[in-house]
Amino acid sequence: MGLYVEIVIDADMDVLGERTQDPARHQSWDLRFTSISYLPRAEGEPQCFCYATRLLPLLWIAGTGVSADERQRSDANATT
Repeated sequence: MGLYVEIVIDADMDVLGERTQDPARHQSWDLRFTSISYLPRAEGEPQCFCYATRLLPLLWIAGTGVSADERQRSDANATT
């Protein structure tokens, strides 16, 4: 079972990429996650990450994800 999230953001792609692909900065604005940590990756591979959300003092939800990060698409659109 997976979860897919998509949203349109009116922002410069370089600024958006900088703020969403750095775990420390991402955590500061993305209230869905209490913690985000990026996993090591090889050049050209998708970025995988671990995330966790604290719901109550002793109740956590955690999982893994993959960032699409397609900044240069032929149709002039991009994802991050």
